[in-house]
Amino acid sequence: MSSLEKCMFFIPNRFFVDRNEMFVSFNIAPIPSDMEINRLTLHVPLGYIRTSTDSSLLIEEIETGWDVALLSQGFRPSHSKVVARVPIARPQEVTLDLNKYSSPWRFTSMNNHGFYVAILSESKLSFSEEAVPYLIAATI
Repeated sequence: MSSLEKCMFFIPNRFFVDRNEMFVSFNIAPIPSDMEINRLTLHVPLGYIRTSTDSSLLIEEIETGWDVALLSQGFRPSHSKVVARVPIARPQEVTLDLNKYSSPWRFTSMNNHGFYVAILSESKLSFSEEAVPYLIAATI
């Protein structure tokens, strides 16, 4: 018997943008426990960003709980574990393999605080609230 891969699309359950900083998290706990995740990919659309050659995205794991309302008042959760630093020379969309998070995010979801994403650039670049990141989970 052959199995068919299915892709699930996830929008953020929490999302906040402040100029060159983005805080985002996804809840993948609802994926049925009898399904295996083959790939988990974060997509960060950058279509609105005009870049120079020195631009990159810094992606760090958020270590503590956070709330969008508190972020709008200036609170920033701690984040320090660097997940990736990705050059963005031609901005369309940056993708990042998050396979190592598939099991912890599903089965210990209380420890899933999401990611801090920052644009590192000498230019004054910023994210757009219209360009919302998303997650694709390929399952069998």
